[in-house]
Amino acid sequence: MASVELRDYCYYSIFVIISIVLLICIQSQNNMADAQISPLVSTRSHFSLNTGELRSGHNGTDYDASDIPGLQPGTSCPKEAAIYVHGVWTGIGSFSANLESETGIFDRARMSLAVNNYSIPVIGFSWDSNTTITANGIGWSIAKKIAQDNGPKLAHFLFDYKSTCPDTDVRIIAHSLGAKVVLNALQDLTSNQGWNSSRNFKVESVHLMGAAVDDEQVSTDPSDADDPAEKVYGQSIESQVIRFYNLFDTQDNALEEPFYPNYEGGETALGLNGAEQGVSLPRNYQDIDVTKEISLLNDANGDNKCDLPNPFIPNYCTIAVIGDNHLGYVGFVSPINGNNVVDDGAMNIVVDNWRG
Repeated sequence: MASVELRDYCYYSIFVIISIVLLICIQSQNNMADAQISPLVSTRSHFSLNTGELRSGHNGTDYDASDIPGLQPGTSCPKEAAIYVHGVWTGIGSFSANLESETGIFDRARMSLAVNNYSIPVIGFSWDSNTTITANGIGWSIAKKIAQDNGPKLAHFLFDYKSTCPDTDVRIIAHSLGAKVVLNALQDLTSNQGWNSSRNFKVESVHLMGAAVDDEQVSTDPSDADDPAEKVYGQSIESQVIRFYNLFDTQDNALEEPFYPNYEGGETALGLNGAEQGVSLPRNYQDIDVTKEISLLNDANGDNKCDLPNPFIPNYCTIAVIGDNHLGYVGFVSPINGNNVVDDGAMNIVVDNWRG
């Protein structure tokens, strides 16, 4: 009995440490942080960060867009375009709860594609993910609600974009809790008569990276859900996407015990081990283990600081083995020159899938 109590105490202690790490992990901005990312779709300030509810003046499908190729006057529709949906606690400027800046992550995605000789427009999708980081998980729960409610907004943009640029192959990359935004967008498109009309629009490909959603939620069978209140999205994945990939990392610190399981009642993240064994998977779904692609580098944004330090041990970084860094999927930039990619993370896998 004593060993069980010791084990539980250790789990709780680790959980508190990680929560405090997230709370104090204020990343200073790299060379690109103050630049306006272009192109951009934004729903920033549409939701209350305290309640997750829509703010006055906004509705369930509106969004703001700037410099979108094909929608911007005087521009033509590209052959391909990628939409990058960031994860939780990604914010604007130097807001104290940020794990990373949205300008930095969008630029890293673009640059890591470019080093793999795949240069296409990268459209950033920016949402109110920077809720308060709390050890009790309240901020996480609010962020989950906001992510879910951003699904129809992303779906509306996808429909508008394909209506204007029907021949453009639209690809989606989503990190962490951004996976929830994308899955809910696909579900919304399933009931969109305009999207499913004679034009039969499709999303060319989706890549989830370090997905912070439960591992059974990609099932096509609602009975596979561990919680009857949870949605499954497999039917929408199968009907709305041509090729769907889940890039998982078995060492991802942010998805391991105790962080994600404690916030999610013991559930396992889709981004940790792939889909739950035995669930009914969509025909177009593929799990890919990218653990070895996440290098043993502890500074993804090049700010000369460990991305996840230990708050109780000075100068000690919790990133200790390959795959640990939850922020490394999109690659790492140089601390000397933030315009140089020193490692492309798992983006080479994304490109290989696009070419394949």
